[in-house]
Amino acid sequence: MVFVCRTVCLLTAAKVAFPDPAWVSRQPPLSWVSLRERRMESLKTLYLIDDDMDDLDFFCEAVQQVDSSIICFKSSDSEYAIRSFQQGEIPLPDLIFLDLNMPLIDGRTFLSEIKKIDEYASIPVIIYSTSAHPKDIDDTRKLGAAGFITKPFSQEVLVNQLQMLLRQHSHHLTRSVEVSGN
Repeated sequence: MVFVCRTVCLLTAAKVAFPDPAWVSRQPPLSWVSLRERRMESLKTLYLIDDDMDDLDFFCEAVQQVDSSIICFKSSDSEYAIRSFQQGEIPLPDLIFLDLNMPLIDGRTFLSEIKKIDEYASIPVIIYSTSAHPKDIDDTRKLGAAGFITKPFSQEVLVNQLQMLLRQHSHHLTRSVEVSGN
């Protein structure tokens, strides 16, 4: 099952907390289907895969502080997420953020698998992990990661890290996306 919150995130197989239900109710419905139906629209989308619900919320809140026009999709189930990518069910995000230490499919395996899918292979994958171990950083770069963020304890630190990272990858966030549909 897939849930969507236009202001914050898409979350698979879990509850979504809406920051302002009145605002959400005034917005047109947003789903993967409606994203696929749009033509030549400049979308700014991130996809976060992390098994920790608090980290998912913390991250998407920081993204909204950096740029409220970015749509932050998120999944707490790495197995479901990679299967959805493999089956082409997920529109191309501009950037993917990925936790390393997850059950079912760990971040290294996920990274290796996503880089095998032609449509997603060129999308930058940023590791978002509690680890700061140099071996983890080096190993993930060898697997194709475009960056590495150690999960901070402060929202302010994460906002600063994201601002820097999004500036580095701004060319990915400003692409025009053509998707099929009416």
